[in-house]
This record gives sequence, C-alpha cells and structure tokens, in this order.
Amino acid sequence: MKRILQFLGVFLLVWPDASAQGPDRAIPADSLFKQAGNLMDREKFPEAIAVLSDLTGLNSWMENPANARKTYNNLGYSYYLSQDYPASAQNYERAVLLAQELSDTTKWITSQISLAMAYRQLGLYGRCLEANQEALQLARKAGDWESEANILNAMGITYQNLADWDKAIDFHREGLLRSYQYGDTLMASYLMGNIAISQAGKGRIDSSLFYNLHSLRVKETLLLDSTAYVKNYQNIGDSYLDLDSLQLAGKYLGKAEELYLALEDKKGLVGCYTSLARLFLAKSLLPEAERYLLKAEDLLQSVTVKNLQIEYLAQKVDLLEGKGDFPAALTAFKELTSLREEVFQSEQLEVQRVESTYALREKELVTQQLEQDAALARVQSRKQVQLLVFLGIGLLAAILITLFFSRLNRRLAESNQHIQMQKLEIKHTTYNLLMRIQSLLRMTAKTIPDPASKEKLQQIESAVLSAASLQQFTYGVEKEEEVSLGEYMEELINRLKEAFDTSGFGHVIYEVKVKEDAFLPVNTLLNCGMIVGEIVTNAIKYAFTNVSEPRISVSLAYEGPFLLLQIGDNGVGIDDTGSPKGIGMDLIGKLAKSIRADLTVRSEGGTWYTLKIKRNRTFSSA
Repeated sequence: MKRILQFLGVFLLVWPDASAQGPDRAIPADSLFKQAGNLMDREKFPEAIAVLSDLTGLNSWMENPANARKTYNNLGYSYYLSQDYPASAQNYERAVLLAQELSDTTKWITSQISLAMAYRQLGLYGRCLEANQEALQLARKAGDWESEANILNAMGITYQNLADWDKAIDFHREGLLRSYQYGDTLMASYLMGNIAISQAGKGRIDSSLFYNLHSLRVKETLLLDSTAYVKNYQNIGDSYLDLDSLQLAGKYLGKAEELYLALEDKKGLVGCYTSLARLFLAKSLLPEAERYLLKAEDLLQSVTVKNLQIEYLAQKVDLLEGKGDFPAALTAFKELTSLREEVFQSEQLEVQRVESTYALREKELVTQQLEQDAALARVQSRKQVQLLVFLGIGLLAAILITLFFSRLNRRLAESNQHIQMQKLEIKHTTYNLLMRIQSLLRMTAKTIPDPASKEKLQQIESAVLSAASLQQFTYGVEKEEEVSLGEYMEELINRLKEAFDTSGFGHVIYEVKVKEDAFLPVNTLLNCGMIVGEIVTNAIKYAFTNVSEPRISVSLAYEGPFLLLQIGDNGVGIDDTGSPKGIGMDLIGKLAKSIRADLTVRSEGGTWYTLKIKRNRTFSSA
C-alpha cells in the first residue's frame, strides 16, 4: 500500500494530465525518466530528484545497467545544480562504476569529469585531480581531444583553487596547445583567460595583460556575445591600472561599464565602479572617484558579495583620506577591518566543514575495513568447515578452494592498501589546509593595528605551524603511538626558522641537541610542539633587545626516570623583559599540565624553560 501511495504522489507531481488516461494505468519507468529530464530542462531540480529517486526503487528499471547509469548520472547533475555536492558526488560515483561495467568509454569520461567537479566543490582537491587524471587517460586512449582539452582546463582551475599557479599554468598551456592543434579557437580563448588569472596570481601583471588581450581578440574575432568578453575588459582595465597606464585603464573599464549596464549585471558593475573610483583617485580627481563609489554603494544594497564590499571600503578609505576627512576615514577603516575579520572567520568555518567531511570519510573507511575483516573471518570459518566436510573429495577440490581464497585475500589486501592510501591523502590534505590557515592568519595580522590582537594571531599561527609540521612529519608513519620527539623537534625548529626568517628575524641562530631521543604518541608530540612554538615566539618578540648574536636552543635528554625537554635563549632574561607573563605563559602552563609535565623557568644568561616528563608506558626511549 505504501509503494502505491508513493507512485501516486509521483504521478500527480510530474504528470498532472495522466488522469485522462485512466485511474488504474501505471506510468512506465521510461516515461518517468523522460519526465525527470523535462523537469531538469526547466531547472526544477528538486522535483526531478524526487522522480529519479523513485526510479532507483524500481528493480525492473534498475536491473538494466544502462538505465541505472543514466539515472544516477542525472541524479548527480540535479544534486549538483541544487548545490548538494555530497549527494552529487555519491551518485556520480555510482554512475562511474556502472559506466565501467558497461565498458562505455564516452559515458565513463562524462561521469568521471562530473564526479571531479563535485569533488572540487567539496574542497576534496586531491580526489578531484585523481578523478580528472583518470578521465584524461581515458580521453587520450579514446582519441577524444575535445574532452582532453576540457579536462586539462578543469585540472588547471583546481590548481588555481590550491593557489599552485605554476601547475595551473602548465595544465592550461597544455590544454591551449590541444585546442590550437585541433582548431578549437573558442576553448583556446577561455584557456588564455585562465592563464591570465594564474599569471596575475603570481604577480606577473604584464603576462596577465598579454593573455587577457589575446583572449579578447580571439573572442571578438569569433563574434561572440558580449557576455563572453566583458570580464576581459574588466581584467584588462585592472591590469593597466596596476601598471599606472591610466588612459588605457579608463578605456577598457569604460567598455566594461557599458556592457555591465547592458547586461544589468549588478555584481560586475560594483567591481567596475570600484575600479573606476581607483582610477580617478590615481588621477587625483576626487569628485569623480566619489561619484563612482556612490554608485557602487547604491548597488551594494542588493549585492551582498563580501569581497566586493571589501574592495569598495578600501577605495572609500583612500577617498576620505584624500579629502582630509580623517575621522570618517577611520570609521570606514574600522568597518573594513571588521568585514575582513568576518570573511576570515567564515573561511575558517569552511575549513572546519571540510575537515568534518574528512573525519566522516575516515570513519566510513574504518567501518568498511571492519566489515571486510568480518567478511574475511566468515570466509575463513567456512573454509575450515568445507575442508572437514569435503576432505575426501580429493586433492583437486582442495587446490580449487585454496586458489579461490588466495584470490579473495589478495583483493582484500589491495583494498586495505587503498584505504591506507586514502588515509595518507587525508593527512596530506589536512597539512595543506593548515598551511593555508597559517597564510590567512599572517595576512590578517598585517592588517590589524591592535598589538594585542596581533599577538593572539601570532600565537594561533605558531600553534597551526606546530600542527602542520607534525602532520607532514608523521606522513607515512605506521605506528603513531611511537614517533621520534627529537626528529620532530628538528623539523619544527626548521619550520619556525623559515617562518621567522621571512618576518625579518633571519639573524637568530637556532640549535637542537638530542642527547637521548624519546618516542611519544602523536597527541603528546603536538602539545610539546605547541609549547616550543610559543616559547620560541616569545623569545623572538621579547628576548633579543641589544643582543649581538641571538641564539635559541632546544635540548632533549634523560635524567633518571624523567625526560627533560629544555628550551632557552641568550637574551636579556625575565626581569628585563617580563616575557613569561601574560597569555603566552598561561598557555604554556596549561599545555604542560595537559601532558602531566613539570614546568620550571629560570633566568641565567637568558631565559630557560624546562619540561620534566616522567617516563611511563605511553612512551619509550631510543
């Protein structure tokens, strides 16, 4: 009865005129699939998802692999355009497997590319690149040059998301070569535009301008609609503005403004008006700059894109300072700083969301491994029973059974190896995320004038750097309960040295002395790393006033049953600087307490911190 009601609901949703055909006549599955396609064409994706989901419950339809593949593929597409990217990826994964089963290379490539797009939206860039790489191999094998160019373009965009501009340029250039090779001028124009974006990311304004101009010329030659190259006008105008070619900047920004107005593109107009305001500020024409900023301000009432608001506020601050209205400029600057902080916080939340996705995926992998282990145990149990029952059948039966289970064990071993590789990918991706967070923290600290806020951000950056160093150091480590503390200290100190060298503290000398090493669990190592990072940060900030050869030392040794971790400097000492006071010292004390370590601080030829950790069963010496 429940199934009948479900089908009746679908019937009324997608085919309101079906009643004319008779109340007892069921809708064929292929008609439902066509109705779902019509709903997708009309961009009614929630309704299409409802119909396609019901189709997946029809065994007579889904038993055909071709029907199942196109159903899951359309579900993936509908979920993607509904911005439900986890569900999209899940359905595209099923479509890929069915395309493999059907040996349909064309459908396989299509589903594989779509799966990569869903992964990219989820921030799973490693899997995105892996899926695209597999699609690229299939396209090359099939001689599908059009798909090959599209895949190369997509891989370049993924590396742009990772801010790896060199790799992005390499893939886009290879795609550009394929496009020229097969005469696809339209794809070539978009690839040149993407190369321009990467060149701008590397700070190469001249190169970015060169590729944008070429992209624009090709699009104009193809007589494309104005929507295809309005962004080129905007980017070219911004590039000329960066190069102080104000006349040319005004020419292209003026064209961009005309097209944005014709297209009624409010977002584009906000960015264009902001650039025009910057142009007139550069010309010292303050009234004109103010006029464009007022236009941008008016549009921002209905356009809530925070990056555009940040650009607008930055130009507003410059305008107010140019007018000499410093109180208003200060107010605008505070609003700008607050908005940047809000954007930073939202990016942090996005990072946490992605990390949660990884955690859930890891739990799924663990569950899968447990299920495989249970399946292997059941199979082995059946094997013993069969050996007892069929012992008399003879040597041939025994050989066949042995071969069967040998193959099964090999498949399970391969699956387990795949799971381990996925865990390593998660760890590597987490490291990349931590390094991106560190970069965001450093950029934010540069824009915040408040010293206390800067200090907090520097403390957070040091903790993030400690965690990132540990992630990279333990990459590939099999036993995470026994990791070398001495080697980790050397890795961490090198990371801290690189970070502070780029901040103007390259004159500081660092040394690590490991008399006796210890092997600790990862959690304990992380706390030790955060303590060392905080102490080194405090020393850099406070200890080396008028010190000719500043030095920071870390040593590791045993004293009876205790592990001694010492961190010190040859600075001015506690009494002169007061460095062990405040938030930093409180954090160090709490971290030491969390690993049950005694912390002592003394001032002899500098400041020395000693962590005294009692040896127990949780760690061992070298």
